[in-house]
Amino acid sequence: MIRLQPKRSASVPLNENYVREQKDDIDGELGFNYASLEADTDSTQQIVIVALDYSTLPACRRQRSAAPMTFSLAYRERFDGDGPRSGQANPILCTRWLVAGFRLLF
Repeated sequence: MIRLQPKRSASVPLNENYVREQKDDIDGELGFNYASLEADTDSTQQIVIVALDYSTLPACRRQRSAAPMTFSLAYRERFDGDGPRSGQANPILCTRWLVAGFRLLF
């Protein structure tokens, strides 16, 4: 994770993840269809999260703010990867989220 801090009260974290999941191998002796449990368990994905964080905590320490608070705005995108090798479409790939947060510390 990379975190840029242009000011003491603000930061811009950048996080990138690449995940590759191997196909599961499930065995048993009870006569169940174990191959059905192994289906669609392999995939790859790449996720990037960019955020903007702001905190009034440094201002509170200098007596310039009445309450310590943090605000955050984050954008997350899963933009690369493929679903299971079986060829089925995976609806959770290529997702985007925008998340806003607020915390009041006391």
